[in-house]
Amino acid sequence: MTGRTLRVWRIGDGRPGHERQTGGLVRALRREVRVDEEVLRVPLSRFPHCPDSPRPDLLMGAGRRTHPALMAASLVTGAPSLVLMDPGPLRRWCFDYRIVPWHDGLPPSPGTLVVDGVLNPLWPGGSPDMGRGLILVGGPSAHVDWSDDSMEEQVRKVATRFPGVRWTLSNSRRTPAGLLERLETTLSPTNLLCVDHRSTGSGWLPEQLQSSGQAWVSPDSVSMVYEALTAGCRVGVFDIDWGRPSRVRRGLDRLAREGMVTRLAELGDRAELPPPPRRLEEAARSARWLLAQLGVQVSRRSRT
Repeated sequence: MTGRTLRVWRIGDGRPGHERQTGGLVRALRREVRVDEEVLRVPLSRFPHCPDSPRPDLLMGAGRRTHPALMAASLVTGAPSLVLMDPGPLRRWCFDYRIVPWHDGLPPSPGTLVVDGVLNPLWPGGSPDMGRGLILVGGPSAHVDWSDDSMEEQVRKVATRFPGVRWTLSNSRRTPAGLLERLETTLSPTNLLCVDHRSTGSGWLPEQLQSSGQAWVSPDSVSMVYEALTAGCRVGVFDIDWGRPSRVRRGLDRLAREGMVTRLAELGDRAELPPPPRRLEEAARSARWLLAQLGVQVSRRSRT
């Protein structure tokens, strides 16, 4: 490194979830050091390295489609590579560093950091408003047996249980067609506003999460659970039929055991959602770990 500028090549596959992971880590790195970022997409149509160009200090990617490009770039530039997942036993040691969700089941080891969930670009908001709440509804996936009827009843229960909260409900790309309109038509509480995700911009959801004091999430949307926790919300999860065991379910079961989230069935007679026992700042923790691996000493004065 020159000065305190970290030159990062971020290689992406175009999938929004993967881009949010690497983008969240870069954002966290920028809070510690200056970062010069080059964003590339696979398949690589260009390779911005020649003998006279600056050598990157770090290569990173999320998603298996980025692995060949990461390995090739590391071979050509000599820069260390980072993957934000468990690449599997055959590729695991093809990369210098690995940041792996706990539910993948990979134990910590030299060069491997195990984190809660997947990284994201959220940051705790300033003053979450407990009078504002967010309800996030997903949809069918390989992990769950989805029921529109069950989800409608649970949303109704939350909205009526907390009449003093101004609730905003939004759907996702996986939400069955017509469910949002059904919820908007059949739910009587006047404290519930339905917003179609297609009518919002990229900054709408982070803004809602960072300004809301609490969020209820259908647990099939596991990334939303972790984003809500990272934003500083008190988080409840709806009850869902998982169908069969899965890594995603194992991770959420652990969050429930630790009191990080509250299942609707376990809410009891509480007047409000309990706060989580600790803050979830995995991107920040990952950035500090990664800088230590790279031998970058960060003083409090250098943080931005």
